[in-house]
Amino acid sequence: MSAGCGVTTTLIKQGEKQTKVTLDITGASGSQPVHIHKGTCAQLGPKPALPLSPVVNRKSETVVNASLDDLQKG
Repeated sequence: MSAGCGVTTTLIKQGEKQTKVTLDITGASGSQPVHIHKGTCAQLGPKPALPLSPVVNRKSETVVNASLDDLQKG
């Protein structure tokens, strides 16, 4: 991704154990890999915790095997 990118992330509960993760990225071009890390921006875990579908044409949509509550906790 390039400087000046903006990201809109939407998390939607899909049952008790899954969450739909949608990314809309402005200022990006081409295909980009994306994933979720544990932690916060200040203390980000170095290893990706959950892979997401690559960003293609500014968008990515993935249903992950993690509850919305678990994603919000860590």
